[in-house]
Amino acid sequence: MASSNRWWSAALLLCAAGCGATPASDDPGSGGTVSRKHAPGAKEQPRDLNEACDRGAAAACFALGNLAEQGDAVRAVEFYEKACRLKNLVGCYNLGVLVEPERAAAAAALYRKACDGGEARGCANLGYLHEHGTGVEPSPARALELYMKACDAGAMLGCNNLGACYRDAIGTARDNVRAGELFTRACAGGHENACMRGAWLVAQGCLDPAHRDACTQTTADDAAMSRLLEQACDGGDTSACAASGLYWEAGRGIPESFGRARDRYERACAKGGAWACNNLGNLYRRGQGVAADPARALELYDKACGAGFAIACRDLGAMLQNGEGIEVDRARAMRSFRRACSLKMLNACTELQVLCTLGHREACDSSCGLDSDGRAGVPKARAPSPERPSRFSRIGESFGRR
Repeated sequence: MASSNRWWSAALLLCAAGCGATPASDDPGSGGTVSRKHAPGAKEQPRDLNEACDRGAAAACFALGNLAEQGDAVRAVEFYEKACRLKNLVGCYNLGVLVEPERAAAAAALYRKACDGGEARGCANLGYLHEHGTGVEPSPARALELYMKACDAGAMLGCNNLGACYRDAIGTARDNVRAGELFTRACAGGHENACMRGAWLVAQGCLDPAHRDACTQTTADDAAMSRLLEQACDGGDTSACAASGLYWEAGRGIPESFGRARDRYERACAKGGAWACNNLGNLYRRGQGVAADPARALELYDKACGAGFAIACRDLGAMLQNGEGIEVDRARAMRSFRRACSLKMLNACTELQVLCTLGHREACDSSCGLDSDGRAGVPKARAPSPERPSRFSRIGESFGRR
């Protein structure tokens, strides 16, 4: 039993670290790169998983790849290669992420295999390679097609990148309104960079249906953007208030102020802004600008999760699972992770699959689309009950960018 608890805690500590979000980029026009954390090293691998992998259990090989990443990247590659050969598509995807920095063409082949088999994040990453001509022939049109496929299948990185294509006229005509719709969808599904991009479109007056290819004012200057976000926030736009709060929180073009960030988040959260409620929960969870208050953080995550903000569902589950200043409630934690999964946060689906493979039956739920091959598929339709969590399977919704 002690061993089982150790594995459970190790897995969920990764979620507590804040899994799955793509950080905002350094300027409004570019994307961020996901920082990735890993599971415990290979030296701690449970014997039964090794035996299962040796017998040809794809899910066990995949879980071992996760567990190996922190301490032994070579072994992680070996396990993912075996999982991929056994038709574990997330294993193919993760293997692509590992080899991409030095073998982009090989990564493209792995992403293609994952994509063709139905692993949406593989489509998103392959699209990125085609957009930039890395390891494959450059093709904006092909990138657009792959982003569409990924987005339709539930990979929020695909929706985010597709939105950027419409915004920047990559492979298609510029359509800021369509871009805004896609950023909104990706934001709700757990891609925080998309939340910021949607707020930028609002602040710059880019969402007039009569002028879909134009904005009333544009700027790449952080101080000027902060002022535009403040104006949009004062006008009642909750996404702009949340974005303004992030600017104050990060000191981006303005002096850092957690107090002012909290004020913007509270204003938007009171109006039902789920992203703002989630960000406000982060402040209470970390004790920034306010005294740390885990109970209040939990309440805010619960509100945002109930409104369909997948990241909040994931963080709610992490707090409940780890007992962060509150009583551990594993049953409710698993419901929260399944809620994130049902909202098409594919990282949460993969996390559940890994925990299930490690022997935690509370994480096993076929309604999240977890199949016997260990693939986290697109969740089946179900009543609300949520990467890499995203980090656990090396999926920050993918290697990620944009």
